[in-house]
Amino acid sequence: MTFNYRLPKLQLRRLGFTLMLPVALCGSVVFPTQLQTATAQTRDNRALSIRADRQEYNAKNEIVTIRGNVQISYPARQLKATAAQGQYFFKQSQIDLSGGVHIVQNGTNSIRGDKASYLIEEGRFIATPKRGSQVVSTYVVDDTGTNARNRTSANRPLTIRADLQEYNSNTQIATGRGNVQLSYPGRQIQATAAQAQFFNREGRIILSGGVYILQEGKNSIRGETVTYLINEGRFVATPKSGRQVESIYILDDANINNQPPKAPSTPRLRRSN
Repeated sequence: MTFNYRLPKLQLRRLGFTLMLPVALCGSVVFPTQLQTATAQTRDNRALSIRADRQEYNAKNEIVTIRGNVQISYPARQLKATAAQGQYFFKQSQIDLSGGVHIVQNGTNSIRGDKASYLIEEGRFIATPKRGSQVVSTYVVDDTGTNARNRTSANRPLTIRADLQEYNSNTQIATGRGNVQLSYPGRQIQATAAQAQFFNREGRIILSGGVYILQEGKNSIRGETVTYLINEGRFVATPKSGRQVESIYILDDANINNQPPKAPSTPRLRRSN
């Protein structure tokens, strides 16, 4: 069964007078467990569907509290989320989720953490992990390049692990901070840094703070800041002030004879007459 409440006008539909009276008297109503689904209107009049074992709506502060097997669907932003509990703050246009949070947007990009806030008007997610763990996000990258090698490859996953992560769905920029680990199997790239930013529209990754990049399990780059241009397959690295970038490349010298080169032969002396 579905119930709709339009905020902030308190139009609690299909609830009847028996539930409207407690709202008028104490400013809140608790939905019993058999009333699992509610649909609210966001500030831009778009439908936000909430499912949970227990829901509470406070008319005074315009906050919806949801507990147990929470499922949120926001079709206007192609957003789906699950969590143990959450709150929807209409005045602040914000959703807070906690407990095994999993957010999926566009059916592809995802974030997993212990807590996450979604700032609706900004289109921005802020996720934090449990203590001793990390936030994990996965983004599908369209890395169809301009060269023949890249034309056959597209929509590859990029995974970021960090102590804190933000994602702005409006700008399509993902930011990871603290003990960042980045994995891009499609290009055999692994990287660590203090911070990472992934610009999906531009096809660019910027790593900063003690950056270490390993590609194909052998070639590596160390620097303070490294920019990776995905479609070009190009790294641009800069060091700290007064230092240098260090890179190591493994050369395929299998065709070179392992024997040391012979010294050139000494020309024979010609006798003079």
